[in-house]
Amino acid sequence: MISGFFLIIYSAYSGIPTITGTNRGIIVKVVKDITVNIRDKASINGKVLGTAKKGDFFNAVDSTGDWYRIIYIREHAIDTANINKKYCQITNSTYSEHKMEYKHAVLFFTLMLFGLIMYVCGIAIKSNRKNILSKPISEESNIILSQSDHLNSEINKRTNDLRSFESQFVRMIPPPAGVASELQRVKVQHIIDGDTIIVSKDWNEIRIRLSAIDCPEDGQPWGNIAKAGLIKLIGGHYVYIEANGIDEYGRTLATIYLEDYQGSKRINVNERMVMLGHAWVMRQYYGHLSKSRRDQLDKLESWARSKRVGLWKTSNPIPPWQWRRNS
Repeated sequence: MISGFFLIIYSAYSGIPTITGTNRGIIVKVVKDITVNIRDKASINGKVLGTAKKGDFFNAVDSTGDWYRIIYIREHAIDTANINKKYCQITNSTYSEHKMEYKHAVLFFTLMLFGLIMYVCGIAIKSNRKNILSKPISEESNIILSQSDHLNSEINKRTNDLRSFESQFVRMIPPPAGVASELQRVKVQHIIDGDTIIVSKDWNEIRIRLSAIDCPEDGQPWGNIAKAGLIKLIGGHYVYIEANGIDEYGRTLATIYLEDYQGSKRINVNERMVMLGHAWVMRQYYGHLSKSRRDQLDKLESWARSKRVGLWKTSNPIPPWQWRRNS
């Protein structure tokens, strides 16, 4: 956009030296290629040779005997020259306005048009870039995220509380040494709901169920918001999965870890969903975890309840397992 603007300015400026002048006179057309003597003010003897080609037009500002004195343009200089009348043909026009040679006019207007196109395209690209960057990872997530504005407001209100609590309880673990083979790095392709995702690894898709937690179902109050919360956490990211079995539906049960921006620590996504008030702890299904990790989940749920974070601020939240039985 900026380069287009400066190209317009340059083309306008570069067109200025091609103007023949404002002296009133007649316009003559050259009928034969000839050589003319130019009264060059910059040369030593005051004269240099120039060329007048057949079909060229000149502004004749004076006439003496068999000669016309014409305005002659060379590069960025404007001089005068004498040309024999027998090689000229008078046109029917007289001018007092500026007149440019044809070749200069073509270059001038071409540069102006090109610069204008670049300027307009720059504005369009800048506008499209804003629209592209503002789009979520899918149309589906766009609909869901638009419904979760109040969730953002709630999280912003409690930022200080969350940071304080996180510094004491939230599990931020460094990449485990010597257990790289146990944690698989995968790409999140799709978020099914608040506790189910599809990931890809080596061109294969794997359906993952976040273990030890349960989020509201689709159609259940807070279900879409829990899904939107998980999209914000891991949508489109690479994550690490710590698998601990297969459920009755063929889904891999796993704890999900997301690297922080520095790449030095990993966030336990299962625990984060509980802390944000998007999930219940499934105590009947967390026996595979160590006691410290079970205690961690219990503390997070208790904190979210006490602070009325997420679904806990709604009236009479119903656990998903009860919702499934009743639906």
